[in-house]
Amino acid sequence: MAAVYVGLNFYFPYHLPEDEAHFGFWGDFLPQTSWISQILAPAFVFGEALLINSLFNRNDFLDRNTFTPALLYFTLMSGFHCFYFLDGFAVAQFCVIMALHQLYQLYQNEDGRRQVFNIGFWLGVACTFHPVLVLLLVVAFWLVWVIRPFVMRESILMVVGFLIPLMYGGFYSAWAGIKIQNEQITASSLELNIEDVIVIGGLTFLFILLSLGTITRKFQQSSIRLKKLFRIILILINTTLLLTILEYFFFHKKEALAMVFIPLMFVLPYAFGFKKLRDVTTIAFYFLLLFSLGRFIFPLQFLEFG
Repeated sequence: MAAVYVGLNFYFPYHLPEDEAHFGFWGDFLPQTSWISQILAPAFVFGEALLINSLFNRNDFLDRNTFTPALLYFTLMSGFHCFYFLDGFAVAQFCVIMALHQLYQLYQNEDGRRQVFNIGFWLGVACTFHPVLVLLLVVAFWLVWVIRPFVMRESILMVVGFLIPLMYGGFYSAWAGIKIQNEQITASSLELNIEDVIVIGGLTFLFILLSLGTITRKFQQSSIRLKKLFRIILILINTTLLLTILEYFFFHKKEALAMVFIPLMFVLPYAFGFKKLRDVTTIAFYFLLLFSLGRFIFPLQFLEFG
């Protein structure tokens, strides 16, 4: 499926490479016109989709295994520039999902030092590629405390894990003479088309509305641990929305909206129902799929989003 989107964008250019691909502390070492960038970008998204799907099934968000989170994530992410061309934001998004993967391995009464250190480390790596994500460190403590009680040693380990990649990134920036300016702070693309925002945003909102009843029933019947995981998802949705708003108003960049879809992938699959697929949701998904493919051939050029 990745090859289909990449092929369509090659023959019917919709998302275009930018002159400079920013990688935060690591500079602009990989131009987006290179074939490596155009192969690695969808590969990262594919890996993210598999990780999210694994987390969804492994933590029993539904009573059965499903590939819906991966399919939804892959289809929705096809509307963003980072799906087709690698930049610091794309790498940072993968690192955030890896941190979430470690977070979901925490348990109330088990030693969590390794996982907490890894959470801090992956978030630190994400910040070296997309420095604005430094705000996530404070939220990370909150998320850990949702699952586990406060333990000073674990908190120190998280800070240490967070600082190690930042130190290496800082040393590399100083050695290479890289100056961190506004472009490197966010390291994401300015590109985002209004037709994508309207259609993807509208359908996502519809999926959320359709999922509310199913989530309520699931929440009432779920274990204490799953209820905690739902709290984490709610916190992450609000946090990523806040980051999107801050990035837009301070840096005039819009692609951070893609990060909201990480926690939403633990919500949207409920729109399809438990045992029987809902007709409304199925129709909405096929419309999303047709739009994601058809916009390359029939772009809506009468709208602009500056």
